[in-house]
Amino acid sequence: MPDSLIPTKLDGLAMADLQRLLAQTDAAIAERRVEELKVLADGFARKLAVNGFSVKEGIDALKPYIGKNLRPATPPQNQSA
Repeated sequence: MPDSLIPTKLDGLAMADLQRLLAQTDAAIAERRVEELKVLADGFARKLAVNGFSVKEGIDALKPYIGKNLRPATPPQNQSA
């Protein structure tokens, strides 16, 4: 059955309620991205230090990647379904 035909908790909500939920979802995603970036940066800094590199050296090593789209062509599938 197509997803659009499956009833959800969102059915029957007013447009304003849907827009409010969308804004809350977008804010939650933005917050999660900031936290994830902090975790990745912390891990990267620690890994650099363990291997005898400074954070500046790590940043310099990343400079060739600035402006390049290194995201996978398709997002990884959630395996916990």
